[in-house]
Amino acid sequence: MVVLMFATNVWAENYNRTYSKGSWALYRVDGMEVRVPGGRYEKIDGLCLAAFMSESSSLRFALAPAAAMSRDSLRDFIWVQITSEKWDFRRRKASAGLSVEVSSYTERSAQYDGYAITFGVPDFKKSLGVLLMFAGARKTIDVLDYRGRVIAKFPANGFAEVRDRLFACAGAG
Repeated sequence: MVVLMFATNVWAENYNRTYSKGSWALYRVDGMEVRVPGGRYEKIDGLCLAAFMSESSSLRFALAPAAAMSRDSLRDFIWVQITSEKWDFRRRKASAGLSVEVSSYTERSAQYDGYAITFGVPDFKKSLGVLLMFAGARKTIDVLDYRGRVIAKFPANGFAEVRDRLFACAGAG
């Protein structure tokens, strides 16, 4: 499996908020670079991004729009990036997980750069899909480290509505 990663500086600029609900917002992002197989980067216009962002942490889910998904390197990928100033995540390459009370997802190829955990999930894996489906039904979306310890918690209020619009934005819903 090839994991696609965001370039390290891509999350900071060019956000156009199109919807918000509770603690979550939906953005369209132009000119975002993502790492694709072979180690090169591709720019995507109109990237669809569901995000919780605060001064100390963020949880972001991104999908390429339908037009970009025609490129094989981007087809059916969802990218995930997690940041938190308070976590205790020491390994640079290790498993990272997302969890809600009824579902969980673990990505063994997660990358940690001292600031963010980032991973790409190919083919909308069923286990991530189940997590996304249930994430809005509980109070928090938790991030787990490679030992299964909760290292960050994110509010889930508004997530279900923003998630549905994320998939519609990308032409996947």
